[in-house]
Order: sequence, then C-alpha cells, then structure tokens
Amino acid sequence: MKESGMRVLHISDLHLKEPIGIEVDNILKRFYIITAANAKEKPFDQIVITGDIRNSISGISIDGAIDVIDHIAASAGLLNKEQIHLLPGNHDLKRGNSKKIEEIRKKYDFSNGTFDDTKIDLRLMLNRFRDFFWNLCEQYYNGINPWNDRIRNPHYLRVVNEYALVFINSALCCIDRTCDGDLIIGTAYIKQLIDAAVEMNSKTVIFFAHHPIQNLSNLEETALNTLLMTYTGLTFYWMCGDAHGNRKSPRGYITLYQVGSLTVSKGLIPDFAIYDISNDALDRKVFRFLGHLNNPPMPGKNAGGWKRVYIDPMATSLNYDETLE
Repeated sequence: MKESGMRVLHISDLHLKEPIGIEVDNILKRFYIITAANAKEKPFDQIVITGDIRNSISGISIDGAIDVIDHIAASAGLLNKEQIHLLPGNHDLKRGNSKKIEEIRKKYDFSNGTFDDTKIDLRLMLNRFRDFFWNLCEQYYNGINPWNDRIRNPHYLRVVNEYALVFINSALCCIDRTCDGDLIIGTAYIKQLIDAAVEMNSKTVIFFAHHPIQNLSNLEETALNTLLMTYTGLTFYWMCGDAHGNRKSPRGYITLYQVGSLTVSKGLIPDFAIYDISNDALDRKVFRFLGHLNNPPMPGKNAGGWKRVYIDPMATSLNYDETLE
C-alpha cells in the first residue's frame, strides 16, 4: 500500500479561563486565520491538543471549552471529531488524593510496567479527570469518546495511513508541578499499543502526551527506552506540550518535539506546530506569537502576531522567518 502522508496540527496548553480576556481572544482569532491559510495550502488530517485545556484555578466551563475547540477545528477545516484528539494535562484533573497517588508510585513495579497489582487503583487514577476532562470528552465526542472505558489500557491508538498515533495520559499519577521527574505511565500498556500498530504494518509511531519524556521517573524513562529499543525498523517521535521554560534536548532513542501555548502567560511559550509526515520523514513548521496586543509597539517591533520560526536546538536564540501578518 502506498503511503499518502499525513498533516497534523499540534497545539497545547490552552489554559482557558472565563471570561476569555481581549488579548487571548485576539491571539486566538489570529491563530484561526493562520490555521485556515495553512489548511487552504494543504488540508489537515488530524488535530491534537496535548492537555491543559483549562486553567485549573479559574477554569472555563465545558461549553466554553467546546466553543474554542470547535473554532479550532473549523479553522483547520476538520468536522469529523474522530480526527480531533484531546489529551488531559495536569490542569485538567481534580487535585487531591495526593497520598494515594504517592503510594501508587511507590508500589509501581517498573520492570512489570502495569497497574494490575491489586494495591494500585487505576480506576482512582482515572476518576480524577471526571469533573472536567472526562465530562468534556463525553459531551464533545457524543458517543465516539476514545477515552471511554480506559480501565484496560489508560492510553489509546489510532493508525492513519500506516502511521501509528499513540495518545498517552501522562497526567495519570500527576499531582502538581512537584511531580515533574516522577511520573509513571505504564510501559506494558505502551507495548500493547505498539504491538497492535506493528500488526497493522506501521513503521512510524508518534506518541502524543502532555508531558515531555523528561518528566517521567528516571526508572520509567529507562524502562521506556529499553522497550522501544526492542523494535527494530520503527521510527519513534514524542510530541508534547507543557513547555514551561527552555526546551529540552531530544533523547537519543526518540525524537522529541514540544509546543507551548495559544495564550500568553508567565512561563508559557505561545506557539504551535504543523507536521507534514510522508515516507518516514517529518517536516515540522513552528509558529510563534510575538508581542502583546494591548501594549503599544516599540519602534521597529511587531505589535503582536504569529510568525513562522525555525528552532535550532544547538543555537542560543531563535531564527525568525517571514512575518505572517
């Protein structure tokens, strides 16, 4: 079968709250324009929003979140909700049960990689998303919720044109930012999905998660590395959000790409990415928002708008391409 390629719009960390401020509203409106222009150039096949849809402190209603998601999908020219993937982040879960989550992390067997132990309550871990994220998905997907009944595997797989998209709930055992570097995801469940992708003749596996690999426990990352190294002939990518501060360097066994936010907040990088994937190659386009719209521009500076950027991991600063607006 000849591969037909795939175009993915990847955004993250919306951190939506009500009311949506004028600055964020203008950023989103400009985002819709840029996305529509890129969709006209070449249609999108998938949209992935990698978590932190709401701001947990002053969050948005489910109806308000769906309104923004619908605008994103319309700008990208996608109406089929099976092509739109929502992932949970740490802002999308209900805080609490910290002692139980800490106990689960301590009891987790890294060599086994499952939550099958009777002392590990996967249902409790999943139920922390009930008040917002699960309800959002139930209402948004209206009967085709991919996150439904995740008790057998907390993650899910979609294969598109021989490309395997693995959607990971990396916030399963997250409590707050103090958990960075101590997360577990269950590598046995990842193996199930990769094996299923191999059965469907996939050669490229793209993981989507809220957190970067570096937020996993050292032992969990080692287990993931050991697992992926057993698959010869497969190409692996890890696409995530949670871009607080500087970007991390990719791991040697997997290519890591991270995006920021569609809002301007302290510690968040406002950018998004488009991936064009074909013949085991991936072309990444990154767009960054420059400037604040409610401040007068400095002489020679952009008053605020999206701009195509090139990110060189070896460089100390960004190189900017053409102005888009």
